[in-house]
Amino acid sequence: MASASRKTPTDKGKSSQCKCSSSRFTLIELLVVIAIIAILASLLLPSLNKARERGIAISCMTNLKQMGLASSSYIGDYDGYFPPCNKNGFWCKLMAPYAPPLFTWKGKLCTEYTWNVYPTCPGARPPASESWDPVKGGLLPSDYGMNYFFGYSKGTCPEMIKASNVKQPTKTAYICDSNNLYYIYKDTIARRHNNGTNTSFADGHCNWYPLLIFNNYPDDIIWNPHTD
Repeated sequence: MASASRKTPTDKGKSSQCKCSSSRFTLIELLVVIAIIAILASLLLPSLNKARERGIAISCMTNLKQMGLASSSYIGDYDGYFPPCNKNGFWCKLMAPYAPPLFTWKGKLCTEYTWNVYPTCPGARPPASESWDPVKGGLLPSDYGMNYFFGYSKGTCPEMIKASNVKQPTKTAYICDSNNLYYIYKDTIARRHNNGTNTSFADGHCNWYPLLIFNNYPDDIIWNPHTD
């Protein structure tokens, strides 16, 4: 009985060989799983990046809609006139009471500062306000700009644009993505979202447009509120 249960050298070799074979098979399985994960990640990452960019564009559009609502409230309080795009970028202080979260910087509303504070676009990298040094002063950069034709003036008194005088408010841009400047004209519009810009119009609605639509400066209706 004792001799029947004793393992021979051949049996030990077979046992060792089985363990090795089992170990090699597990390693192959692991490598296959890693390869599958890598393939899936390469397929999913572009979609995830697009979803992320879409979320950023939606957040930016929300900012513009809030600015449109703030402008509408200002128009209601000031005899039908738009907040003007004057030479000092003062429009942010005029809108701030109507949309405080957008015009707050480091815990203070922009009306509490001597300089201007503008909303931050989540798609700006980095946001314009983060690169500004308050010690040096000057104008705080802006991720959004107001249409140059809505009252920009080199003098002290900007031209006030009345909402009822805008010929086609659904087609005239009011505020859109800007390259660090508080007003927009032909060369200052930012191509920040899907190779285009988010835009708030004079009637308050918002939409995305390719930059091509802004090329006919300054006579096109998208620029000039007085164009039919």
